[in-house]
Amino acid sequence: MFEYEEAKRSLASHANLPGTELPIEGSFVGALWLVGQSDAEPNFTVHAEEIIECLRTVNTHYNGLDPNSRHDPADHTRIADVAYFVSGIISGGLMHQLRLNRSRHLDPDSLTQLSLELCKIAYAWDQVLAGDVSDILEGFDLK
Repeated sequence: MFEYEEAKRSLASHANLPGTELPIEGSFVGALWLVGQSDAEPNFTVHAEEIIECLRTVNTHYNGLDPNSRHDPADHTRIADVAYFVSGIISGGLMHQLRLNRSRHLDPDSLTQLSLELCKIAYAWDQVLAGDVSDILEGFDLK
């Protein structure tokens, strides 16, 4: 499990947003861009797994060690620290997925896997925002 500041930096890297000046090779969105520019090996599953681990850290940071046991509403006043990064991962991932689909740059199985990883990230983020879910992939039943 990541420490919060490390998870925050990792999410920023995976979003590959302007101004972060982080290496593109370590980025989920950057890796998708590289696949579209060349015949780079798609390694988005490894990146997606790291993003999910970061979101687990974010979840406990904002929602407590056991969010299932919370009785008060989630406090999202500080979550803006990571919200832009997660939004960038999801929206950037979706844009590259569409480009890769249109260009037929990836085989159908890889495109399906990319779709699954993007859905998983979005679902996990929704659970973080819900604020009362300890296992952020509980209930995710797409395979």
